[in-house]
Amino acid sequence: MKKIKTKRQVRSNASSRASERRGEAGIGLVESMIGLLVFTILMLVAGQLMRVHVETLLMGERQRKAGKQAEASLNNLVSKKRSELSDGGAFVVDQTGNPIRNSDNTVSLNCSNAYCDQIIAVPQPSGTGTDLVTIGWGASLPTGSQAIYTRAWTVQTLDGAKGLRRATIAVFPAGNGEPLSVLQTEAVQRN
Repeated sequence: MKKIKTKRQVRSNASSRASERRGEAGIGLVESMIGLLVFTILMLVAGQLMRVHVETLLMGERQRKAGKQAEASLNNLVSKKRSELSDGGAFVVDQTGNPIRNSDNTVSLNCSNAYCDQIIAVPQPSGTGTDLVTIGWGASLPTGSQAIYTRAWTVQTLDGAKGLRRATIAVFPAGNGEPLSVLQTEAVQRN
């Protein structure tokens, strides 16, 4: 036989469900707060990972561009006559022609007009682009421009009778520090 609920039983069931709902009233808010906290942590971690990857890509691009500057400058040095390019340089090199580095992997520069120059970014008159321009060491920067690289070189005579010389060039971020690119070559220069 089927048991029929009376009004009294229905009311007690409804009141017990209502009291259960009142006990769970803050659960939705707590779950939302925990979800928001987890989402925030995930976004911060993702942001940090992207920052690391972008910095690595930017540094690689900067080193590639510095390598092009070093190559162009090395070609220019080798094309000069011996009388136009005296022995000496802006940094000390070892027997193989590599720059001698400090304990923190930087190279100490002793720049002068004869052994250093600067690459600067000059804003174009129209537009938002910049042009890279070479200026002499210690020259004042044009208005609105920014120093990008310092190029420094050292030249050694290996065999004076044959005119064999070694040129080493290093490209630094604006100022001293760890070189972004170091190139060297040995070439015969005419008088």
